[in-house]
Amino acid sequence: MSVTLKKMELFLTRAEEHVSTNPLVAHYIRLYVLANLMKAKQAGEEVTAEFETKLLDLFQKVEDSKKQLDLSTGQAEMEAFALQAFNAADAADRSGRADVAKTKFHLAGQLLDVCSQFHEGGELPPFLFEKAKQAKLRCVIIHKALAQGLPVPPPPELEPLAGEEAPGIVAPDAAQAFQAFQPPLPPPASTAAQGAPPSAASAPPQPPIYGSQPSSAPCVPMSQSSRSQIQKKVEYAASALDFGDVSGGRKFLLEALQMLDAR
Repeated sequence: MSVTLKKMELFLTRAEEHVSTNPLVAHYIRLYVLANLMKAKQAGEEVTAEFETKLLDLFQKVEDSKKQLDLSTGQAEMEAFALQAFNAADAADRSGRADVAKTKFHLAGQLLDVCSQFHEGGELPPFLFEKAKQAKLRCVIIHKALAQGLPVPPPPELEPLAGEEAPGIVAPDAAQAFQAFQPPLPPPASTAAQGAPPSAASAPPQPPIYGSQPSSAPCVPMSQSSRSQIQKKVEYAASALDFGDVSGGRKFLLEALQMLDAR
């Protein structure tokens, strides 16, 4: 198993834990994992069959959830959820429930890491960065104290930071921009000059315009299964381009075209 995939396994477990209770959170966790796997692939990390299978599975799940969820306020909801997880961990810590606090701080740290996808360069703003750092630090401190049978040091007093409210600026969705793009239609075939139309023998041969001339072969209806498979390939291509994976996008588009040609 690749290093990045192994690191992301726990995030995928978190996503599965939230699928039924909070599918929006599960969607953004998967999107975070997908982005990290794509970065590892582009950086030259070894791509195994397991790695490719996981990528395809994530592509499909992310595209499916995009169609089912309202993501218009997704960043605000995800960041609010992460902060709620931090506050729950902090409350458990201050009430002396060390075991509970350790588990909750670990979860809060992961959820705050997931929020980095909303910010330029993957860098959390100061307020969220401090919360993530505090969550991870307290998790380690509590874990070490419990492992050594020592009293857990009390948590520090949390001082509010300037700009404590969670930022709500959402980066443009490149996938939506890609899907909204429509290539220009081919120009209509030129009409014949006024007067008597030329005979078939005297008229020069015209190159066929793809999609504008009826085929002499009988039209075979496409099955729902074939249509769904081709659409998924196109969606995978859009997602791959969204993450800057040009070769992956081209691969999926070629596979979609091959499936169309095979009809």
